[in-house]
Amino acid sequence: MKKIIAFAALVVIIVFIISSVGSCSDVCTNPTHQNRFDTNGNPVANTTSKASDSFKITNPSTVHFYLESSGSMNGLLRGGVPTNFKHDVWEVISYYSNVTSAISILSTDGGSTKSLDMKIQDFQDPFNGGGFVSGQSTNLYEMISSIMQNTHPESNEVAVFISDMEYDPVGSVAPSVLVSMFGTDMARLLSQFGYSASLVAATSNSVDKTGVVVTEARPYYFLILGKDECVASVRNCISAMLSDYNHFIDNIETGFSYKTVPAVISDYSGCIKINDTSIHSVTDTGCSIELSVSLEKYRWLLSTDKKVLLNSFKIKSENGTQIKVDKITYEINNIVGKELKREATAKIHINITNMPNNCDVLTWNLDIPSTNTSKLAQLFTDVPNSMNQTFSIREFITGMFRGSLVNEGGKDNYIHISKK
Repeated sequence: MKKIIAFAALVVIIVFIISSVGSCSDVCTNPTHQNRFDTNGNPVANTTSKASDSFKITNPSTVHFYLESSGSMNGLLRGGVPTNFKHDVWEVISYYSNVTSAISILSTDGGSTKSLDMKIQDFQDPFNGGGFVSGQSTNLYEMISSIMQNTHPESNEVAVFISDMEYDPVGSVAPSVLVSMFGTDMARLLSQFGYSASLVAATSNSVDKTGVVVTEARPYYFLILGKDECVASVRNCISAMLSDYNHFIDNIETGFSYKTVPAVISDYSGCIKINDTSIHSVTDTGCSIELSVSLEKYRWLLSTDKKVLLNSFKIKSENGTQIKVDKITYEINNIVGKELKREATAKIHINITNMPNNCDVLTWNLDIPSTNTSKLAQLFTDVPNSMNQTFSIREFITGMFRGSLVNEGGKDNYIHISKK
């Protein structure tokens, strides 16, 4: 009799286990979860990020530097007095000396762009000694157009235009009218170029004719043109060098295809990591996870401003689980293995509670703040030849995003969760 009772109890237990497993499997694979889970609770292939989904950084094969020579640049270029501009520009050029064959000095002559090509060894002395001081005006549109025509991004070539970005094509003749058209002209030019661009803003001291420093914060810029993966590499190196000397303001870009933002779940509290495909077991009381997001490939503003990152980070539950971002911390390195190479990781702490079902999918993405100009707005002015601001830079940035090159946002990322 006891054996019969024991056997019956065993059968009940087995049935209960089978019922429980079957119930979980049904919930994990039913249509409300869009078949995100297979019968074993594993995520299906189309919701798992692959390495090929991620935007990659590629070092350029060639970097061609172009330096503007004009009257407005004189305060940065005068001889006899060192400026941060000369120090930083020379450091950038020296860093890329192994892939730089020439430096082109651009000036405006009769409305057209004139170019003087120099080898690095012939460039340093006149650069430091004031050899490029000029009385010419600046036709930025013609200069940038000329650079694009001579750049070959398909061969991983990158062009870097160094300029104060003061648009003054015909001296004092109606500059405000011309600048009002500058944004539209740049939008058309970038659209025709068909590749990507990044603008890095920096500051330097500037001197007058007598060598007296008139400002410690004269803005100037590096405009980087080429493939997005190569532009990102050069953008990171230049920005890192400027940041090391506290001369960096911000960078902004257009024409990037960000793809999937790479991330891993690096820590978890109250959860059990089941396998490497980011499934976690969550108790009825919930748990917390730490999502480590790699940001070195993306807009620097995401890794320098927590508020911007918090506003850009979008996460939602497909089936009603409550989620909340508790805090964000950063791990930033610009030197990796004695090499100038950026690593920027944001650790996003997410609290997960009140799961209504046994399984759920959290979908997240980054709304890349490509057009956020909060760090650059201080440079905008309608007054030509301002020492601490830049006439026409607002119009140029507007042109970068006015229907020309569009930044493509990343693909959705998924975190698969299930109850214990």
